[in-house]
Amino acid sequence: MNEWIIGEDPKHRIVLEHAFFSGRASISVDGNTIFNRDNHFWDIGFEHRFKVDDKPCIIRVIARAFHFTYELWVDGKLV
Repeated sequence: MNEWIIGEDPKHRIVLEHAFFSGRASISVDGNTIFNRDNHFWDIGFEHRFKVDDKPCIIRVIARAFHFTYELWVDGKLV
């Protein structure tokens, strides 16, 4: 599980859950699920775009040789 807290007032909690072997993934903002992905036989990562407080956000799941890297971008800046 990856978790980020963004914003000033109010703060927002963004959670990414990603299963390494099955490729299942979900993203939630403040406890509300905004993205679900079922099993993927060959997980090469993905990108999901959404908005929080009218600011563009991108979560990237990047496949590396033997692991994944997780990034959250908010309003064009890496968090």
